[in-house]
Amino acid sequence: MTHDHEALQLTMKMINAENQLLFASDFPHWDNSYPGNIDEIRMRGDAFSVVKAYEEFVHGSARVLSFSQGPGGAPECLWSTTRTSASVTITGKSAWPSTFAVTPFWSFDNRTYVLGSPVEVKSELDQQTAGCDGRAYRVLVWPKGHGPLKSTGFEAYEEPLADLYTGKGKAYADTQLGAYVGGAGHIELGPACAGQPSTQLSASDESLKATVPAGKLVICNLKTSGVVELSHDASDAAGFLSLFESSGKEVLTVSVDDSRAKLGFDSARCKASSAPK
Repeated sequence: MTHDHEALQLTMKMINAENQLLFASDFPHWDNSYPGNIDEIRMRGDAFSVVKAYEEFVHGSARVLSFSQGPGGAPECLWSTTRTSASVTITGKSAWPSTFAVTPFWSFDNRTYVLGSPVEVKSELDQQTAGCDGRAYRVLVWPKGHGPLKSTGFEAYEEPLADLYTGKGKAYADTQLGAYVGGAGHIELGPACAGQPSTQLSASDESLKATVPAGKLVICNLKTSGVVELSHDASDAAGFLSLFESSGKEVLTVSVDDSRAKLGFDSARCKASSAPK
């Protein structure tokens, strides 16, 4: 580490640190010095560019990188055995470019690292709205994920999630999937909700009153065809799924983050029961 502060400040300026420096605090490793290492940077009297970069990272429009499938729900990917893949979520406090490049790297011994090839990724919209098929809907809410489900054929999923399916019955075909919301605010429309809605949606005051302690199946029978709205909040990594009638009336809303799910619905349209096993 250099003690030539003028040279370090010039280096920060040359690499445009205010816009592209990522500072690794080493949290949550047991031997990290967070938040002392951050405070040490912030308290410097010579106003390094890195100080401004840090303030922009925490309080401004910088991006936040998080791992969403660490062992035991940990926010980093450190396993005792080799993994073939891991899910990574990048959230931001301002508008993203439509596409950008991410360069991954990994280690098999936590000492030496292998640099991977850059991967082009597409930004996920903050909000998506679509018209759905039919008037009957089934919403599966899993506040702690679920193990393998023989009755539905679902594979194990370790994170909180919620799925919306169209139709009735105990079969959940891929073609009936209308929407998905998962941990870290991930949202995605399915093939059953691909229409273009022309409705002014109106959120209900009854939304999200109850935390879901265990898996739930909510069956909704609407008076009209349905409209689904998906959104996510980057500030707390939460995703939201709302179901509306085509008149604009909201009948169900569920939110999912990394640790829980919350649910609210119109009891005149929807009924809750235990999730399939």
